[in-house]
Amino acid sequence: MNQSEVIRSNGMPWKLPDISPSKLGTWLTCPMKFYYNYIRRIPRKSKIFFPQGTVVHYAVELLHNDLAAGKTLDKEYYLMKMEECWLDEVERERGEIYDNKGNLLNEKNLKFHFKETERWFDVYFEAVENNTIPNFDPASVKETEIDLLREVVHHTEGPLGVNIRGKIDWVIDLDSDVAKLADLKTASTHWMGRWSNIKADAQLQATCYGYLTGKDCDFSYVVIPKVSEKDRAKASIEHYQTKRTSKDYIALEDIVFNFVKQTDVLNNYKDFVPYCNPSPTMYSHCNRLCDFTELCYEENYK
Repeated sequence: MNQSEVIRSNGMPWKLPDISPSKLGTWLTCPMKFYYNYIRRIPRKSKIFFPQGTVVHYAVELLHNDLAAGKTLDKEYYLMKMEECWLDEVERERGEIYDNKGNLLNEKNLKFHFKETERWFDVYFEAVENNTIPNFDPASVKETEIDLLREVVHHTEGPLGVNIRGKIDWVIDLDSDVAKLADLKTASTHWMGRWSNIKADAQLQATCYGYLTGKDCDFSYVVIPKVSEKDRAKASIEHYQTKRTSKDYIALEDIVFNFVKQTDVLNNYKDFVPYCNPSPTMYSHCNRLCDFTELCYEENYK
């Protein structure tokens, strides 16, 4: 493991060499998608899961901060702050928020989806009050939303000129020999969207965040099911654990090395030549979840 410094970068502006797990993951998934998103900066429609995720994370962050400070948990207060956050998110998008099929949502639709978000938070609040999250103590979270940055020093090539940077949802322990971190996820109850230990082990995010600490890492994913009103009574929070060690960090350094070479990021992407990595379905040339599917088809396949 390299000896580069871990920096608490809260408030520092993001710069070109700062690489987030999502940025690196997008490039790994499809260089053309990376090109459209990070270089051409093609505007994307705001999908409903964006404000929903933001609002749930915000309310849970407030809850954990109160837990860490020894305060009494106040669900009505969190619900009020959720609504404020929701209205801010909707206003930011000038009311133009779309469902997953690209349909513009009206005011009635938005109210329905906000009620969904409140329900999901309620599932988490109840689990915290009753201490029913499997093998996870919410009171163990010491800090939330920690923005860390670390220079990538390759195990054979040396400094690569870029940094891994990310905002860690929950910090449990940064002082011990093995760091303990956690992240909150919301997930569909459909079998295709469900979490598992295999999915947790495959997350690039956990590897990047472990790398940021400079230590081996025990990482937890705490998952709120996006449960319907009908299934609310049987909903439960899930917890999946995964580990990261120096072997994983060496592999990450190799990925970043290839990223730097292929994208020409240090030269402001001047010689980056993107290529398509389609994930075809029986209905289209690529995965419908990509925001750039139609543009990509027009520019690269016609």
